[in-house]
Amino acid sequence: MLLRRDCALAPGAARTAPTPGRRASSPRRGRAPAARAAAACRQPGPRDSHLARRAPSAPRAAAGAVATSLSHLQRGGAVGAPAGVQLRPAGVQLQQSPVAATAASDPEALLPPHLKQYRPNVGVVLVNRHGQVFAARRVDDPNPTSWQCPQGGIDPGETPEAAAVRELFEETGVSSVELLAEVPGWLPYTFPDEVRARFGGDWARFRGQAQRWYLLAFRGEDSEIDLDPSAHHPPEFGAWCWLDLEELPSCVVGFKRGVYERLVGEFGPRIAALRDAGELGPR
Repeated sequence: MLLRRDCALAPGAARTAPTPGRRASSPRRGRAPAARAAAACRQPGPRDSHLARRAPSAPRAAAGAVATSLSHLQRGGAVGAPAGVQLRPAGVQLQQSPVAATAASDPEALLPPHLKQYRPNVGVVLVNRHGQVFAARRVDDPNPTSWQCPQGGIDPGETPEAAAVRELFEETGVSSVELLAEVPGWLPYTFPDEVRARFGGDWARFRGQAQRWYLLAFRGEDSEIDLDPSAHHPPEFGAWCWLDLEELPSCVVGFKRGVYERLVGEFGPRIAALRDAGELGPR
């Protein structure tokens, strides 16, 4: 299958990737799947990790609207979302645990006892009209082959579901989304000793992160993606691209690989079914 891989860099990054909207060449069929994925991950990587900040633009104003629209969700409500966001699409059955609609003044209270040493976190698999998922490279990651999905912490009084939508907007500028599915329960990963040794303050007490994962359909256009949409948060990512979900476990940093392999099993069949039914993309 010819992969559609659209890649883009944040302002100031060295342009070593295909230009946005261009179709990348097909990988050689003779390569093993892992080798093809590794080559695919290397292809869009920028050389610079120090990226120029973008001047204030329209998406910054939208940040306040997202926060305002999510305020009642953060208080534990079950209905409502930012403009363009459907958290409860009609006709879609979600596999949910009670924690999905639960907010806590202390997010760590959401975790089961065996994960109390882990930081509560959320992750988003954002899928486009072609059935490919958004992947990005962190600005503080020196490895040009390491890519991941958007993720982030849960604020006090915020539901995991609301945190997922907020983090996606803060990291990518994307708000034109529809919730399709979630992984039941928490998916933890443990920090390697060399990673944990770099932490200070409150982070030093965590063994790793325990994540709630959500599958969101991207209902907008690529022009909506902005890696620096907020005046209140420094950019997390320096480059982004669309990849097949099955490629991500070979692209992500090693200690997160188990989580991403689980995501392939949980979301892969749903993505394939929706793509084949023409249910992905703008509406």
